[in-house]
Amino acid sequence: MRIIVRYICSNVIVATFMIALVVASIESFFSLISLLPLVGHHEFGYSQAFLCVVLQLPQTLYNIFPMIGFLGSLIGLGNLSSGSELIVIRCSGFSRKSIVYSALLATMLMVLVMTVVGEWLAPAANQWSDQIKLSALQMNAVKPSSRTWLRHDNTMAYIASSPSDAVIHDVTVFQFKSDHSLASISHAKTGKLIEGRWQLYQVRQSVFHDNSVTTNTRQKMPLGLYRMTNNKAIPITNNLK
Repeated sequence: MRIIVRYICSNVIVATFMIALVVASIESFFSLISLLPLVGHHEFGYSQAFLCVVLQLPQTLYNIFPMIGFLGSLIGLGNLSSGSELIVIRCSGFSRKSIVYSALLATMLMVLVMTVVGEWLAPAANQWSDQIKLSALQMNAVKPSSRTWLRHDNTMAYIASSPSDAVIHDVTVFQFKSDHSLASISHAKTGKLIEGRWQLYQVRQSVFHDNSVTTNTRQKMPLGLYRMTNNKAIPITNNLK
């Protein structure tokens, strides 16, 4: 009976692995396409793009495992059924419950492995991928405890402090009209770098009209600016908005 259990488990695991390989390949292809616009900027090349895609695979597999685990079980048992192997297994005295138990056992083993991947391997790989992008694109613009001016087109901002590379405090954003007159001033208590994008939180904005000023508050607001360096504008992040 143990031989039959191992045989069913192996079929389910192999089928799940093949599905994971196909789906991960498709996901990686689209991830690579999304990184292609960054190739050629500073030191970010094709090798860095491929490495980032590979490092994102653990998180991708962890996210899609419920789907591929379900499909793997169906296809694995379906292959046994198409080859009349399930009939032979039933004739040997193996019950339906035992077949289901064997499939569930294979699924539980894969769940255990993917839990380890998702809780330990994926976060470390994602952090390494982000560090590669930040380093290659030279995007560590906001240094801890630094006061920084940012500029992009008709928008400028002042960051009073930054305790880490992913957190900024006391941000004031100035937006100007095409005639260089002041259009609005926004002040945010804090900002965070989330998935490569800066988001400002607890924002108070004053909008200047011809004869009046209106004030409103926003829970969050995207920040799409550039850092002033030798009178040249360089991006803070790969997709700063």
